[in-house]
Order: sequence, then structure tokens, then C-alpha cells
Amino acid sequence: MRLVRITSALIAFYLLISAATAYAECAWVLWIEGEGRGWQLIFATDTRASCVDAQAGKIKDLSETWAKERKEGGSVKVYENMVVAYGPPGHVAKVICLPDTVDPRGPKAK
Repeated sequence: MRLVRITSALIAFYLLISAATAYAECAWVLWIEGEGRGWQLIFATDTRASCVDAQAGKIKDLSETWAKERKEGGSVKVYENMVVAYGPPGHVAKVICLPDTVDPRGPKAK
């Protein structure tokens, strides 16, 4: 009886470890949404860290580009994963990293 409990515990532990490892090893995708174009894939990588680095770079590029477009009275703000440009011309973009198993566009039609 004790052997059965130990075996069951080991199997459960193995399944948990393999699931966590599979998630950690998945690809990561950088998505952008804005300007009425819907979600667009802009970058894919093997690690979450490189996706987050690309996300930070994209947010910085957008905020700098949009800041240059601002004439008088406009501003650009960054809120976590969103860039908002106030004043003419106005822009909003959301930039996120997701595992490749997640599609922000939603499920595909059958």
C-alpha cells in the first residue's frame, strides 16, 4: 500500500514538472494592436526574456517616434504595455508578449 502511494506521488510530481518545463520551453510572440489594424505579430523568439526586451524596445521606439510627431501641446505617455499619444495626431498602441499557444485575436473559426 505504501509503495502505491509513493508511486502515485512520484507520477504526479513528474507530470507537474514536465508541464512546467513544457511551458517554459515554448516560443514567445510579441504582438501589437493599434491604429485600427487589429492584432499583428511583430516578433517571435525562444525565450520570454528576449520577447520582453523586444517589447521594451518597441514601446520605446513608438514613444520616441510619436513624440517627434507632436506639435505643440501634445504628449506621449507609456502605461505598462500601452503607448498613448495625446494631441494631434493621436495614437494608441498595446504591445504584449504571449506564449505561442495564446492568440490575442481569439479562437479561429471552424
